[in-house]
Amino acid sequence: MNYFKKEYSFIPALILIFTLLLLIPILIKIKLLLIAKFIGFFLVLFVPIILNFWLKKSSKKKKILNRIKISVNEKFWLDKHVLFYRQLSKVEQKVFEDRIALFIANIKISNGNDDILEKEEYLIIASSAIIAFWKSDSWSSSDLNEILVINQNSDSLETNINSNLKHGDFFNNTLITNLSILKNEINQNIESPIWQQLI
Repeated sequence: MNYFKKEYSFIPALILIFTLLLLIPILIKIKLLLIAKFIGFFLVLFVPIILNFWLKKSSKKKKILNRIKISVNEKFWLDKHVLFYRQLSKVEQKVFEDRIALFIANIKISNGNDDILEKEEYLIIASSAIIAFWKSDSWSSSDLNEILVINQNSDSLETNINSNLKHGDFFNNTLITNLSILKNEINQNIESPIWQQLI
């Protein structure tokens, strides 16, 4: 199973460039100078553009960290609390677990005041995301770096970081989430709409 977004490969472009380079002396030898000049002009003009495009796309790729290990207790929690997971086949459940493990390992999840979240809270957020991305080949979005958990029903710091923050807001590669809403959605097997902006 490929968990990553479509990657931009430079190999086809490289093959084209070398093929055109090899054609130039052949064309000159058979006296097709105009075509040889055109190819040379094309290479001089477009190779830097192609290289720049590829380098920009490559620089945007995230370094994927190794997945964490999902424990037996965490699998039990998923089976008990995530209806979507419970309805999957054994093979699909393993895929779901792998995606959960990758998500938690690679996406920063915090509540704004450096408190360590409970394992259950990580699983709620990751499960919500995996359900939303389930039909795609990715376990997340390349645009997402962090999940900021807020509690809009309290006066805690995470509420007051920015009084305008609300569940579903997305800015600076950070998604704002409310745990209570996400937990309710996964308990009812509802796909959370907050992820649609990232799919």
